[in-house]
Amino acid sequence: MAEPGPLRQLFRSAWWVVLNLVGLVLVGQWLWEVVQGLQPLLLVAAGLVLVLSALVVWQRWRWR
Repeated sequence: MAEPGPLRQLFRSAWWVVLNLVGLVLVGQWLWEVVQGLQPLLLVAAGLVLVLSALVVWQRWRWR
């Protein structure tokens, strides 16, 4: 069987690159939607970490 020509190889590789870019865009959009949905939870978690850190600092300062 004959090897595919250079033009056909170029077309295949270009098609593969386009498919990968489309896949990356779709995954990126999905991740962005997930992060947007989790935003309130992330804000609550960040606030909790801030409060706990302040409590630890206050306890250490108090026990000096």
